[in-house]
Amino acid sequence: ESHLLKTIELEPGFAEAHSILSGLLSELGKVEEAESIAYKAIELKPDFADAYSNLGGILRTLGKLEEAESFVYKAIELKPNFPEAYSNLGNILKDQDNSEEAEAFTRKAIELKPNFAEAYAILGNILKNLGKLKEAELTTRKAISIDPNLADAHNNLSHILLKRKIFEEGWKHYEWRWLVKKGRNTIGDKLRTSKMEWSPKDRGRVLLWCEQGIGDEIMFSTLIPDFLDYVDKLIVKIDKRLIPLFKRTFGHQIEYIDKNSILDESVFDFHIAMGSLPKYLRNSLSSFRESKKFRLEIDQIKSNKYRKMLNNNRFNKVVGISWKTNSKKKNRISIALEDFILGIYSPEICFVSLQYGEVEKEINSVKEKLGINIYQIKEIDTFNNLDELTALIYACDEVVSIQNITYALAGAVGINSKIILTTNCHYFFGDNDNQSYWFPSLKLYRENKINGFNDPLSKIKNDLLNNI
Repeated sequence: ESHLLKTIELEPGFAEAHSILSGLLSELGKVEEAESIAYKAIELKPDFADAYSNLGGILRTLGKLEEAESFVYKAIELKPNFPEAYSNLGNILKDQDNSEEAEAFTRKAIELKPNFAEAYAILGNILKNLGKLKEAELTTRKAISIDPNLADAHNNLSHILLKRKIFEEGWKHYEWRWLVKKGRNTIGDKLRTSKMEWSPKDRGRVLLWCEQGIGDEIMFSTLIPDFLDYVDKLIVKIDKRLIPLFKRTFGHQIEYIDKNSILDESVFDFHIAMGSLPKYLRNSLSSFRESKKFRLEIDQIKSNKYRKMLNNNRFNKVVGISWKTNSKKKNRISIALEDFILGIYSPEICFVSLQYGEVEKEINSVKEKLGINIYQIKEIDTFNNLDELTALIYACDEVVSIQNITYALAGAVGINSKIILTTNCHYFFGDNDNQSYWFPSLKLYRENKINGFNDPLSKIKNDLLNNI
C-alpha cells in the first residue's frame, strides 16, 4: 500500500497504480477509500477496462449492484475477451438472484481462461444456489485443485458438503472461513489469543466463544450439553441477551461472559469458536439424533401470564408469527405481512406477533385493510429482551416464521414450528429436508421456484387447520 501511494505521489496521472491500489484497499476492507481511488483511475484513463471491472467488484462489496453491473459491462465492451470481467459480472448477477445469467457469464470466463480458479469457485457457488449440489461440489473441487489455497472455494465447499450432510469433510473445509477475504458482510474476527485451540485430548478451563449472529449462537449452543463432558470448566462468551436464558438452563455449570467484553487470558486454558465445535461432536446425522438433548428453560410464570392474555374462548389455537429479517444475506428474505397473513389466515386462530423491530404500522395496516387482527404484547421488547420473547414463544401452540432469530428460539424451546425457507437457504437446513436435524420441533417449508412463497404458506395453512 505504501509503495503504491509513493508511486502515485511521484506520478499522479498513473492510472494503473490507482487501479491496483483500489483493489488492494478493497481486500483490506477499506472499501469506501477503494471506491474513490477506482473512480480516479477511470477519470485518468477513460478506456481502462481493468479499472472498470475493478470498480464493479468494489461496488458489489458496497451493495451497489446495479452500478457495479454497468461498470463491468463497460469493461467487457472495452475488452471483449476479458475473463476477470466476465467472472466479476457472474458474481454481481449471482448477488442479484439472477443465477442463470450469472452461470452463463462465469462459464464464459472459464472458457476464456480454463485454469481460472476464482471463476470455478464463483460458478460452484452459483450452482449451489441453483440447487445443483453435486455439480457445485465438482466445480468447487476443480477450483481447489487449481489453487489449493483459495479460501473462498474451501469455504463454499464446506457449505455444499454440509448441505448434503457430508459432515466430517464439510466441517474441515469450514475452518477456511477465517481466511475468506473480508468485505462488509464478514463472519466476524477470530479471537486473538495466545492460548491453544481446544481439542478432545484437552480438558481444563475452556472458553467457547461466539463468532456469528445470534441465531447461529443458539444453534451451535445445542452442542453445549455434550461439550460439558469434555471440560473441567466452561466459559461461554455470547450475546448478553441470551445470558438470562442460559443461566436458567445450565445454572452454575457455566460461566457467562458478554461477547463484547474483554476477557483476561489467565481465566482460561483453551478456547474454541462455536462454529468449530461441530467438527468434533457432529460428524454424522446419527450424532445429532444421539446427542444429549438441549432445551432452553423459559420463565414459566411469564409464559403462563402471556398465555392467559392471548387464549380466550374465541380461538382454537394461538400461533406466533414472524415475517421479516434485518439480515442482508442472500439466503434470507422477508415476506410482506399482508401476503404472509393472507397465506395462513383462519378466523379460528389467534395470531400474535413475535416480530422484532417497529411493526405496529404494518399490523395496523393489515387490520384496516383486511380486517385481520394480529395481537401484540407491547410490554415485551422483542429485540432486546429475548428472555421475555422466548416466554411468549412458549405461550403459543405453534410458530410460523421465516429464517430469523425466531426460528432458533422456537427450536431451542421445543415449540412445534413451521419455518419458511428460500430456495438457496443456509446449509443447516439441508437439501430438501422437511424437518430440522438441529431442532427436531421445526418443520421446514421451502420457497417454490415458480410460485414463490404462495405454496409454502398454503401448505402451512392446511397443516395449522388439520391440527385444530
